[in-house]
Amino acid sequence: MLEAMDVLIRNADLIATVDDLRRELRGGWIALTGNLITGIGGPDSLPMAAEIGSAVVIDAGGCLVTPGL
Repeated sequence: MLEAMDVLIRNADLIATVDDLRRELRGGWIALTGNLITGIGGPDSLPMAAEIGSAVVIDAGGCLVTPGL
């Protein structure tokens, strides 16, 4: 379960994680709390409504998201 988040970026066409495995997540999401990334995943692991709470939700459809840049 994710901790409370402030912002949820979801539905990204592609998230380029730039991690050690160079994962690319289609239809992915990123959770932000304060200035930190607190969660990241693909469409098979979407946060539940209770985890989203009052977070600002940004639909990133049609976008490439590069966390940390």
